[in-house]
Amino acid sequence: MQNMSLSVGYLDNATRLLKVVENNPDSNLKKINAIMQTDDIIVRGNSKNVLSFALEVEWIKLDEKYNVLVHNDLREYLDGDLILLQRELFWRYISNKQPIWTKFLLKGLKVKNSISDVNERQIFNDLGLFTNIDSTDDSLIQWWSRAKSLARSIENKQLTEIGNFGERLSLAYEKERTGKNPLHVAYLSDSFGYDIESIREKKDISPLFIEVKTSTKNRRFASFFITRNEYETCKKQGSNYVFHLWSIDSKQNNLLIVNSDEILSKLPIDSEGGKWEVASVSFNQFHWDNCISFEVIN
Repeated sequence: MQNMSLSVGYLDNATRLLKVVENNPDSNLKKINAIMQTDDIIVRGNSKNVLSFALEVEWIKLDEKYNVLVHNDLREYLDGDLILLQRELFWRYISNKQPIWTKFLLKGLKVKNSISDVNERQIFNDLGLFTNIDSTDDSLIQWWSRAKSLARSIENKQLTEIGNFGERLSLAYEKERTGKNPLHVAYLSDSFGYDIESIREKKDISPLFIEVKTSTKNRRFASFFITRNEYETCKKQGSNYVFHLWSIDSKQNNLLIVNSDEILSKLPIDSEGGKWEVASVSFNQFHWDNCISFEVIN
């Protein structure tokens, strides 16, 4: 389907579309389309695309007889505040289409600097989403809470995908280095304190425990987290434990292998009154001159 450009005017027309659907029960798409052709909704020549878009973003749905219905959660807004209805329509557009700026919703009101589309910025303005949140405006607080939750889930998904990619690279690298298939223990559980169990060398089959950290950011800004469990396992295994740091960019995959002592030297020290649980370490604390460029050959 052709991409629709969302604008304030489009949201106004969508509101009227929902009322057409609500006022014409037991109507299929063909009938609703015919009504739209005679109504003054400004989508006459494009009504099929509008209906298709409304289905995609879950403004409307089809029942078992293929009749068009307003989505249940939206019906309560139809006779209420127009702004609240359009905020909900906009939210469904964001959650289903996930525009490129969605991940920046974690920034709150500063997301405006990441939205290049004039129409989408105007929607935020007209719906009062760029105003400072009043602690008494429950609907606005709830909208931004959902928005940040969605952005956080997208960010976590992206980080997981990057992490999985790095682990696949390490598995391939270890197989090429040792001639043996390493064990991907992270696939089984996160409780081991490392991601991969390999061997030290082709002629030395004593275990080598590998924790993989991966970033697609410039190394000046990249960092990784070490959990308490990883720290304790690293300290226990000593020279049998290494870190694979992957710096990924569009040109190549760079691997830096860091021994346990060097990693441990970068970590905070527990105080008498407590101990740390998660520590952040910057990629640029290590010397990358001897990193390995590695490509997986299928």
